[in-house]
Amino acid sequence: MKRILCILLCLMLAAPAALAEDYSPTRLFRQQFITGGNGLRGTVSVTASGVAEWLDLLLPFTAAKVQVRIIGEQQAGKSDLVPDDDDWQMKLWVKDAQGNQQGLTYVYGTPEGIFLSSELLPGEFLTLPVKNVNLPYQVSDGETLALLNAFNPLQLPDAAQSGNVTAWSALGELFAIDSADWAAEWTPVLTKYETLVDMWLADYATPTVVTGNGGRTTLRASYEIPAEALKAEAKYLLGLMMNDVELLTLAMPYLTDEQCSLYLNPAMLWFYEYCIDVAPLQGSILLERETTMLGETTAMNISLPLLSLPQELTAPLSAMLQQAFTLPYDDALAGVDRISIRQAGEELSISLSSPQYTVTTIVSGAAAEESSAYSGFLRITPAVDSEQPPLSAAFAYSASHTITEDEEYNTLEAFAWSLNVTPDMSLAEPEDAFHSTYIEFAPLSFEAKVTYTKRDKVNSPVQLAIQLAATLPDAELALTASLKVAERWAHEALPTTGGEDISAMSDGRKAELRTIFVQHAMETMMNLNAAPAQ
Repeated sequence: MKRILCILLCLMLAAPAALAEDYSPTRLFRQQFITGGNGLRGTVSVTASGVAEWLDLLLPFTAAKVQVRIIGEQQAGKSDLVPDDDDWQMKLWVKDAQGNQQGLTYVYGTPEGIFLSSELLPGEFLTLPVKNVNLPYQVSDGETLALLNAFNPLQLPDAAQSGNVTAWSALGELFAIDSADWAAEWTPVLTKYETLVDMWLADYATPTVVTGNGGRTTLRASYEIPAEALKAEAKYLLGLMMNDVELLTLAMPYLTDEQCSLYLNPAMLWFYEYCIDVAPLQGSILLERETTMLGETTAMNISLPLLSLPQELTAPLSAMLQQAFTLPYDDALAGVDRISIRQAGEELSISLSSPQYTVTTIVSGAAAEESSAYSGFLRITPAVDSEQPPLSAAFAYSASHTITEDEEYNTLEAFAWSLNVTPDMSLAEPEDAFHSTYIEFAPLSFEAKVTYTKRDKVNSPVQLAIQLAATLPDAELALTASLKVAERWAHEALPTTGGEDISAMSDGRKAELRTIFVQHAMETMMNLNAAPAQ
């Protein structure tokens, strides 16, 4: 039951922050740029090739470095716990041979919306009001899904903390605990909870089935649990845990002071109980556990019924799948009514099911202190009587985080990520006629590296280097940026009323603006490269 208890614990535990030390470059970057009231400026270079229609928006800018200047809201002297006002300004331009600004573009935001004005769109002022921004984590009635808010209930800004106050990484940290450490430290404390869960499950058990698996005898126990009963038991266990001094003491080394005040605070129990109450579950939960004759769990299956997922969530995810793999069907996530989770050894499988499709992600891998690597599959399987083709894609993901020192005693903190996606045909035999029905797609790859450099000088501005690269079916992109924290400058007086709403534009109007933008961008770059230097 270790993994089940981990999920419950994640409601109150946050992962230890790898960057909690005050000397880290990222910590200093937050102090200087986010809460210190400074700006950020530098250059961005882009390379692009391919046949994608949207490339025409980028190709003109491959001819020169784009100057960038970003400034956030005026926070200097503000208490760290005061919510941000979301006032920010970004200014982009290219320099001609005389150092003059060309193609000046402003992108900026306020609590009311996001705005754009540019010399490349003369006479145009565009806006995207906040009320027209459909956030993927909002449910259909407009209320924010409480389960997601539970991961940062007080909305504390990260920059105000000595570490990460959110709990999204808690699952990874708990699953990454060394088996020996878990057995020695956590198992004795959690045994009583496992016993309580086993006793509770006994009321919902069906007859145990004895099976043979790889020459080994296993016992398969199944349970059918009403959703309301699961919620009640989860609240009961959570209440015990939040008042268990031994368990809280064990968890404290994994949290910062701020995290402890949020996630180990019994006074917050009401909030977590509320989150459990509003969890979108109805009907029966199906649980299946496979054990050895000695009672050791070898596999666990959980199937949870769901309320209809909001289109604000499924539509963007489906659009992303559609674009990445050129799927012949529109929305593989429409009508999802059940989520199934299976863990066997180090492999975790999560499936979303609807009457039309089942979308499954299978992941295995490991996380360490400085790096992690995972591999697996993404599979979309149509219903048995469907004529739609299936998709099977293999992926490999890796991430790393290092802090080093160069020969000049500068501290460099680097984050790197990579993701590769390729077609997978391992489910079908070459002679199988079904093999030819699998969706074919071009391999995809993404790489990113972000390096923060803190120089060996007092109050020296942090420098930021960004490298991005992507290979898509119809395009290849690369971006490099060299930025550094700069002394604050005043916000410019920019308009926030009278703009044309992008979300209300017709496709024809968008195409017209796109043509104007590309035309002026090409002219600007041609003039830029033709102008003699003085």
